Amino acid sequence: MKILNLRDYTEEAASKGKGIEFKEVLQPLLENEEQIIVDFSEISRFASPFFNNSFSALAIIYGFERIFSIELRNISKIGRDTFESSMEKLRKLLIRRQRK
Repeated sequence: MKILNLRDYTEEAASKGKGIEFKEVLQPLLENEEQIIVDFSEISRFASPFFNNSFSALAIIYGFERIFSIELRNISKIGRDTFESSMEKLRKLLIRRQRK
């Protein structure tokens, strides 16, 4: 089990750049099939670009089930809503692409 304190990597979970950087932290752990906990303590800024470029980008590679197996600890309601919105938008996009 690997616990990642997001605060060790960034002060916010909002920007595209920080999302890309955090994706690079998560990806090797996903490759090794480790159980992952991301602790959002002390993170209060959330926006879709962060989640789009980290968790959602990795869902394309590893699947939704694997990404939803990551425990999001100490995340605010706004943070969780932003995460879930990002994942749902990706799911809808992939469904539309399959129908074409």
